Amino acid sequence: MLFAMIRKPLRSILFRLTCWHAAMLFAALALCYIVSYALVNSSAISRLDTYLSTEASKCNLLLQLKGRSAVVDEMNREALGEGIQALLFRLYDAQGQIIAQTQDTAWQGLTLSVGPAAGVERTYFSTTRHGKEPLVRALLVPLRDGSSLLIASSMSDLLLIQESMMHVRVLMAAVWLVTTLVGFVLIKRHVNAISRVRDAAVKIAAGHIILHPPESRWGDEVDELARTFNVMAERISCLLENLRQTNDNLAHELRSPLTRMRGRCELGLTENTTPEEYRSITCETIEECDQLLGFINTILELSEATAGTSKLRLQAVDLKVLLAQACDLYIPVAEDVGVTLSLQATDGTFISGDIPKLQRLFSNLLDNAVKYTRPPGTITVSVRREAERARVRIKDTGCGIPPQELGLVFNRFYRGQNGKELPGYGLGLHFAQTIARLHDGDISVVSAVGLGTEFVVDFPLAPGAASNITRR
Repeated sequence: MLFAMIRKPLRSILFRLTCWHAAMLFAALALCYIVSYALVNSSAISRLDTYLSTEASKCNLLLQLKGRSAVVDEMNREALGEGIQALLFRLYDAQGQIIAQTQDTAWQGLTLSVGPAAGVERTYFSTTRHGKEPLVRALLVPLRDGSSLLIASSMSDLLLIQESMMHVRVLMAAVWLVTTLVGFVLIKRHVNAISRVRDAAVKIAAGHIILHPPESRWGDEVDELARTFNVMAERISCLLENLRQTNDNLAHELRSPLTRMRGRCELGLTENTTPEEYRSITCETIEECDQLLGFINTILELSEATAGTSKLRLQAVDLKVLLAQACDLYIPVAEDVGVTLSLQATDGTFISGDIPKLQRLFSNLLDNAVKYTRPPGTITVSVRREAERARVRIKDTGCGIPPQELGLVFNRFYRGQNGKELPGYGLGLHFAQTIARLHDGDISVVSAVGLGTEFVVDFPLAPGAASNITRR
């Protein structure tokens, strides 16, 4: 149990990101320290070697110009100037014996990794430790008369550098600790924001759709995630609300015809029912079933179109021909109710579309126009090419749509005040809009109460389709 309690925070993204942050910061600081120490140490040794080489060159020049006594005088003067504890000069003869040196009371017991020998032919640099004293940098250089000169200098300055670097290490440790804590706080802020999104997802999964993760004022990627999550949650909420409304409307629309069919069937079971009444009941029930099947098929087509699984059999369609066929079908129906239906079309208006679906689209619009136009009204259908679009206008002189209903007429199952007394399910305009959008088009409506209504269906023209069909 205790192990599980410890294991959970250790496996958290907060702990892992903080560890990675601390480790990478430590590695970066350590690398900076090592490089800095190496550069400072190398620079100090280089400066010291330059100084020793300069002194050796000076002594070699004095030996050539003024003799060995001048060299000894220069050795003593430099040693006294720098301090006998900081600088040592020794002059060896060709056999490696000391012939002159500065005061060496502070240099007793000094041994070098490369000692003087007879016949020294090149310059040697070496570093050694002089008892408990700091490191010593020594230069052994041959002179022109066959003798050799040893110059040893204390590296106490390097010890000061090392002490300074110790302070730098402490400072770096403090910087590492503070930066790690700051990184922990920043990482925790982002992780908490992600946790809020996760908590909101858990609550949404439990049914609390209205709960949205809050957005901070930083405007970073986590806020973008929360914003996208909120959009998704709102979309889910809308879909669930639409599903609820659809289920309610389906139940309402199916209940009435099913009740009527059940009543007819119960009437047919009575003993006094004649064969003619049986036949009438059967015909009415079949007609009601056909209407329900059409209703259900429309719902299924709408579901496929909404889900993006509806397949279109696209081909070049001449809107003039298509609408002429639709008008020929509805002209007798319009004449029966005392309404005049006419078509005004431009030749060569071609779109790419699915003919059966387009026929249903225009049939729904013409059917509505005939239903809501009183005699002696008129219905005018026109087709025009405007820029790169094809526009179909179906205008009637019917009762019109109230302004408060214009934004609702394309909703699924919506039936306005003027249509509640007429047969239908409130799917026609929604289905027409869905088909138009499947063809990369759209449909709009303009209406005035008592003056009439105009539906405008907009499609993109089929590129090259008109010329191809004209040649055929």
